[in-house]
Amino acid sequence: MPKRRLAIGLGAAIAAGAAVFAVDRVVTRPEGEVAHYVGRQSCIECHQPQVKGWTGSDHDLAMDLATPDKVLGDFDDQEFTHFGITSKFEREGDKFFVTTENGDGELEKFAVKYTFGVRPLQQYMVEFPDGRVQVLSIAWDTERKRWFDLHPDERIKPDDELFWTKPNANWNFMCAECHSTDLHKNYDIATDTYHTTFNEIDVSCEACHGPASMHVEMARSLLPWWDRRYGYGLARLKQTANKAEIDACARCHSRRRIVHGDYRPGANFLDFYQPELIEEPLYTADGQIRDEVYEYGSFHESRMFRENVRCSDCHDSHSLKLRLTGNALCLRCHTLAKGNYDSPAHHHHQIGSKGAQCVECHMPERTYMVVDPRRDHSLRVPRPDLTVKIGTPNACQACHTKEHETAEWAAAKVVEWYGSTRKQDPHFGEAFALVEGPSARPSTKAEQMLREIAHGKPSADKAKQVSGIVRATAVALLSRIGSASQALLAESLKDHDALVRTAAVQSFDTGMQLDEAQQRELRKLVVPLLDDPVRLVRTEAAKVLTRVPISQLSKAEHERFDAVMAELREGLEATNDDAGPHMILGMIDFRQGRIDAARKQYELAIKLHRNQLQAGQARMQLAVIEHDAGNNAAAEKLYREVIALEPRFDQAHYELGLLLAEDQKRLPEAAKQLGEATKLAPLNARAFYNYGIALQQLGDPVKAEDALYKAYQLEPTSTEYLYALAILYAQTQDWKNALACAEKLVAMDRQYERFYRQLM
Repeated sequence: MPKRRLAIGLGAAIAAGAAVFAVDRVVTRPEGEVAHYVGRQSCIECHQPQVKGWTGSDHDLAMDLATPDKVLGDFDDQEFTHFGITSKFEREGDKFFVTTENGDGELEKFAVKYTFGVRPLQQYMVEFPDGRVQVLSIAWDTERKRWFDLHPDERIKPDDELFWTKPNANWNFMCAECHSTDLHKNYDIATDTYHTTFNEIDVSCEACHGPASMHVEMARSLLPWWDRRYGYGLARLKQTANKAEIDACARCHSRRRIVHGDYRPGANFLDFYQPELIEEPLYTADGQIRDEVYEYGSFHESRMFRENVRCSDCHDSHSLKLRLTGNALCLRCHTLAKGNYDSPAHHHHQIGSKGAQCVECHMPERTYMVVDPRRDHSLRVPRPDLTVKIGTPNACQACHTKEHETAEWAAAKVVEWYGSTRKQDPHFGEAFALVEGPSARPSTKAEQMLREIAHGKPSADKAKQVSGIVRATAVALLSRIGSASQALLAESLKDHDALVRTAAVQSFDTGMQLDEAQQRELRKLVVPLLDDPVRLVRTEAAKVLTRVPISQLSKAEHERFDAVMAELREGLEATNDDAGPHMILGMIDFRQGRIDAARKQYELAIKLHRNQLQAGQARMQLAVIEHDAGNNAAAEKLYREVIALEPRFDQAHYELGLLLAEDQKRLPEAAKQLGEATKLAPLNARAFYNYGIALQQLGDPVKAEDALYKAYQLEPTSTEYLYALAILYAQTQDWKNALACAEKLVAMDRQYERFYRQLM
């Protein structure tokens, strides 16, 4: 009997399992199903504690309609005067108004439609008839209960790019994506209007967890399990690795550009965005925050990131509050067998004092928007010795401000407390400082240090593993100073880190003309990246490959290139209200011979420019098209417009000089422009070379010699510059110097032997 019962039991279990398997096969959702947004009300049914925590959080109050319960500012007939402009804040029933300066420099009364943010400041937004929503520069300080201007030390005039009605204060482009849920910008180029929509006005549940329709349907079904193909139908943020969660937060907590516009939580961050690297002026040379860069880039630098720490380890995911207050939060993980970090033995400050707080030393603050202090998430060890070496800030001197409390004093204290080895710890900032910023001094030493950082060698930085964003920055800086060897770039193109691969492939995207051999080498190196699993890398590869004639690609390569190029173009459409994507499209069309299409894109870029830099760059690129087409008058007009916009733009002076030099009668004008280019760009060897040639043709051999010799000094391996100098010496019958140059030329390239013999 027992055996029979066992057999019956096994049979029933097998039958039940088969039934479950059959049901699972039948009810599994079809492949390719796309979830849609359903709103927070559907979440409340099952997740009341989470919604309760979220209610009243910064995400909940990221944006709202300007109603009496949401407006915190004092609109009771209040006035605020800033640099002679008096603005008035009024309330009429449940509506709020501000009378302030408009784009024409006149006072105008505007209705406030939305509130923006909640602490430590609240901003207010005005909607215009063309769908633009503009953020006022006058904000409400919620801590000190006062009106203040976001530009406290200067008068921002209506023609300034920072004026509140200008594109840089445009919510649709600058802010909306990260302050609302399921946002669609819907910019219409033809009518220059916005038709922006969102599913929820603030940062709601689905902004982080993804569209929940599938999840809700499964939760409401009678089945006791989730879907075999789609799991529980939401972004899987609780994976063992921290990447999924950090990627979801990075979308809004990073300084980045959009790569593709249809991001949904759970997707790979680099498939949709490219973060800015650790470069001036966004960061200091050693990676501390300077401009408004948010948290992702800094945290990516840190050992915490590499040790799999995630945002929710410190912040509650829904209320966003810290999980513990004070040093208790850090001490959850940071404990020592030999003693407590939270003691004078470690921090050398009085218990309970500001200097005894972990964050004061390891996460120093920087204030943005006048009243908004934010902490640096690189979680670094204070390095006053770097202040001495390269002038970067240090946490010690944020508190220690007495005359004798210098960086040298603080560095000596560190050695006194922690030993002399701490002072000698290498740091990537020492290399970065040599090649960027006001005190840049590119050198062989700097190049070697950058190569070691790019390769992730510990000798270049104290970290056991140099972070990807730092290594990518090293590759980008090497490329910028012309010291990225082909071997290093080839190795970096195959790196395990997508940011390093991106920096490497972007280093090939220059304006230099390539000969056939260089085109073949570029194709060999970059074509494999068209199959890169990360969209950012493969679309950058496609952009670079526009420098290679399509005829050099095989049929299979051509098909793959076309597919990725379509992906690139689709991604650029996400920011079609910005000049940048149109300049990229113009460059692509120009390289591929679609001149009229390129001209149209650059004209759009000029129309849509958000700052003087974009306005200048778009005109420069359009001028190149006109110059190549033989429309010199149009090109000259554009170059002069660029110089009027920014007189210090050296490339505009240089290109205008080359254009003018084509007309022998205008050679004096050309020399003037080329000379100005050398003053503005004293490291541009090509500018000195062309300036020298112009002076030589104008019969000024003394100044010509100075310019040509400077070009040769800047690039001593260039036979072109040395040959021009030799010709000048020969023309002035300075045979001694002519022969000396010729001897060097022969040593560099045997093809100059005939020239040398002619001088003998």
